[in-house]
Amino acid sequence: MIGLRYQHHYNGPDDYDLINVVVRVFGTNEAPPISINALLDTGAEHSVFDKALLPLLEIADVTVGTPYLVQTADNREAMGYLHDLDVEFLGYQFTVPVGFVPAWPEGIDNLLGMGGFFDQMVFGIDHRTRNLAFNPHASANGS
Repeated sequence: MIGLRYQHHYNGPDDYDLINVVVRVFGTNEAPPISINALLDTGAEHSVFDKALLPLLEIADVTVGTPYLVQTADNREAMGYLHDLDVEFLGYQFTVPVGFVPAWPEGIDNLLGMGGFFDQMVFGIDHRTRNLAFNPHASANGS
């Protein structure tokens, strides 16, 4: 049995099946951190954020990131680019590869996915009571 030390109660948006959390994202150079809403998505291979955030994170050229093929739940594919960004989740900071997809429209939901985010924590979700419990792995920096 894994004991999960940290607890967080979340209030989802209108759609009951979503887990919406706030994270701080630190951009490149000296860009100030920004707070964004993001969905916890265990079905996402990587974290993917809205391309409208690129200027706020001072990423001038999305294509300098690591290219990867994004496949959506309905089997559509698009080219995305991963950028290593520091993300703070409930007081713990991680470096997370975040994808941006130039072909997608602005305004998409920001997703926190398995690779680089979930694999840095142990999670437990009690969606009925809207509680999530977690333990960060040793690589996380608590603030």
